[in-house]
Amino acid sequence: MVLFLSMKQNQSKNQNLPREIEEHLKKLMKSLDLPDDDENFSRLHEAWIKKEHLFDSQTRALEMETVESLPEGDGRGAILLTSSGSLLSFSPEKKEGRWMEYASIPIRTDVPDILKGEKVSLTAPPRLGDPLMLADAPLKQTSPLYRMAVCRQGISAAEQEKRIREATIFLTNGFVRINKTMTSLQNEAIEHFTKQSLIAYVAQRNELTQKQVLGVIDDFFTMVESGILLGEKVPLGSLGRMGYKVRPPRQARVITNPATGEEMTVSAKPSQAAVKFFPSGRLKKLAATIPVEEDGKE
Repeated sequence: MVLFLSMKQNQSKNQNLPREIEEHLKKLMKSLDLPDDDENFSRLHEAWIKKEHLFDSQTRALEMETVESLPEGDGRGAILLTSSGSLLSFSPEKKEGRWMEYASIPIRTDVPDILKGEKVSLTAPPRLGDPLMLADAPLKQTSPLYRMAVCRQGISAAEQEKRIREATIFLTNGFVRINKTMTSLQNEAIEHFTKQSLIAYVAQRNELTQKQVLGVIDDFFTMVESGILLGEKVPLGSLGRMGYKVRPPRQARVITNPATGEEMTVSAKPSQAAVKFFPSGRLKKLAATIPVEEDGKE
């Protein structure tokens, strides 16, 4: 389950941050060569609050619980937000260890820096305020932990991995989008989910070249298109299905133009096929949770 959180400008008003986060934001301003003024700090502050809200909202939607520590012997998987704004996920503990994924999300890039490891272990129980220490991993230590969410007790290892993977993908791309919103000029429209950004992210996350991913994606869409044109309702995973429906013929008719009040003739149309998307019940349910304003706009 994935929950979309509308990114409103007023979310971060008058919300204080811990001192260590404010210090991180000031260092970030310096590394970005931004003027040290209230306006730039306010923008970074606002972006951080949005990320924090997104993390809390998404983990709640996945029925994960936020905790301050993971005791010794607790083998559950988790997703962590560090005080530097990075995300780290690790799977439930297995005999051979855990897999981990670390995403550092620079402000001025569409593609996060991702490190992945297999058969890693935690050298000490994770605790908020402390760095996470890892062994046999490409990353040995994180910055201090700020948020930690774990799957509830009794959830199978396979389901934990599924939820953690969904949360990781959603939050990583959500953080990138927040960064782009923050750095855009004059409230330009933000387009993060372009074909190029999707290819770049999938390539980075799966340690493939963009050319390899492009080939797979193009083949996938060609298969979907072929299935639709051959009369199949093609499954698109948890999104739903795509196919076509045949629209009956329409007779020519006279209608009144609502703009001018004059009568006009609408030409006859023959029977024809029209592509249709059939959303899954899951997607419909999630779409209903999207917060919208009274005028129906985000």
